[in-house]
Amino acid sequence: MARLIALLLSSTLTAHAFNPILSRVEPRGAQRGTEVKITLIGERLFEPTELLLYHPGITVKSLTKGKDDKRAEAVLAIAPDCALGEHPMRLRCKSGISYMRTFWVGQYPTVMEKYETVNERRRDLNNTFNTPQDVPLNSTVQGVADREDADYYRVSCKKGQRLSVEVEAMRLGRVMFDPYISILDSKRFELAVNDDSPLLKRDCAASIIVPEDGTYTILIRESSYEGNSASQYRLHIGTFPRPRSIFPPAAKPGTEVEFTFFGDPSGPLKQKLKVPNTPFPAYVTSGNESSPSGNPVHVSTIDFLNESAPNQTYKQALPLKDPPAAPFAFHGIVSEPGQIDYFRFKAKKGERLIFQVLARSLRSPLDSVISIRQATDNKYIGGNDDRTGGTPDTIRVSSPGRRGIRRQYPRPAETGRSGLYLPHRNAKADPLTLPNSPESRPH
Repeated sequence: MARLIALLLSSTLTAHAFNPILSRVEPRGAQRGTEVKITLIGERLFEPTELLLYHPGITVKSLTKGKDDKRAEAVLAIAPDCALGEHPMRLRCKSGISYMRTFWVGQYPTVMEKYETVNERRRDLNNTFNTPQDVPLNSTVQGVADREDADYYRVSCKKGQRLSVEVEAMRLGRVMFDPYISILDSKRFELAVNDDSPLLKRDCAASIIVPEDGTYTILIRESSYEGNSASQYRLHIGTFPRPRSIFPPAAKPGTEVEFTFFGDPSGPLKQKLKVPNTPFPAYVTSGNESSPSGNPVHVSTIDFLNESAPNQTYKQALPLKDPPAAPFAFHGIVSEPGQIDYFRFKAKKGERLIFQVLARSLRSPLDSVISIRQATDNKYIGGNDDRTGGTPDTIRVSSPGRRGIRRQYPRPAETGRSGLYLPHRNAKADPLTLPNSPESRPH
């Protein structure tokens, strides 16, 4: 038996030792509606046989081995309607299959950061405000934010245009790279800055309405100047819309819903979308352009109520008549510092209820607090703030038997948007089934 175990262990280790290692894909992304030649870089890439893609929209036209076992090459055809954003892939070789890596699809052509090699070391040519790299408006730049490095890109804009930037850095998944961006005018005054957008998982975005004709410069760097040669980024620079939140934050599958997108410098944007059967990223278009990444939308079959003002005192708790019973959802927006939203529901004596808030898990900036109170006298029953383990705010209470019970969502010091509130009877109910996809995992 001991020999058999040793033999199995030896076989497993031997097989693992020959599995291909895919370290990265170059370039990191490309424009949809085009063909692109990519290089797959890693170790033990012997005899590549298949490039596995997990989302539709990309076709592998060819796959060949490189000059050694550290490289392979492929030609990808990206459909014009291919989904924007992250596309996972794996490389299969005769010796095994690699871990997953990602390829990113955008709406703009890719421009590479300019640099020169001096004494076998890379030296950027765009690391001061006075020596920026000129790039076309509506393009995506692939670059590297090295240690103590600041990269500058300059574009020409017209008064009244929207100028938006969004960076994919942390989301590229290569290193823990925390980017910072700013939009500067010709006199180097900051018009917009951003670091750590809740929507983008520590990546960032910024948008302005251009005040005057002229040139504008985008600065990108690692937030603490502690990048390295692996701190890659894809920087979208264009006239695309960049909303930060969406309402309603949830909808029923199979319905057509008019969503309102908030946070774009031009004001709220509205768009009707068909809701699929699973949580999805909602994209808004302006003209022929779309946001580079979507706003997460939760999908559930339970009934809901969209918030309508006023409901910011316990006597105004919604709905004023015929409160619903669990399972039920309330959709709301906390848009002002100190704002409190009240909702009303009914319950039976002894009924055990679970209350859950989806806000951060939908990438809202809202840091939510739940408070359960009696509808008649505002008496406190229970509450929760910041449940641990990455779970949204959740509490469990037993109904005292009053017909009306209120739930409130206070924010004493922070402005946020788009909270999704889901009270229901038991943990097996549909609202507790949280998504775990790249666009909607808890953050």
